[in-house]
Amino acid sequence: MATLDALGSPVQPNSPVLVEFDGESVPGLVLKANADGTSLLVTFEREGRVSTSWLPLDAVRPAP
Repeated sequence: MATLDALGSPVQPNSPVLVEFDGESVPGLVLKANADGTSLLVTFEREGRVSTSWLPLDAVRPAP
């Protein structure tokens, strides 16, 4: 199931994305969307640690 990110672009599972934190973008990978499509489960590396978190759509955008 495709979900639209904050910019209206489709985000598919296993898609590379950029995650926004405090004005900084870090690369990540979408694992899945929640049932209503309002957040994405994303794995990313920040400050030397790998994290997997549910993030709101406005914090995620497709990687170029």
